[in-house]
Amino acid sequence: MFDFITDTAAGAVRRIELLTVNADKISEVELVLDRAAFAPVNEALKRGCRRPNKDHT
Repeated sequence: MFDFITDTAAGAVRRIELLTVNADKISEVELVLDRAAFAPVNEALKRGCRRPNKDHT
């Protein structure tokens, strides 16, 4: 379980990653999150809003 940190109204969204491993390699990744809590992130993506990351230039 991790927090997906955003710079949107959603802030930090709790998420879970389920990994499937076959032959010692990750073969599938499933992301589980609260769609309602993630909605502001989806809206920002639809608008194409991107704020520059001050840590990475």
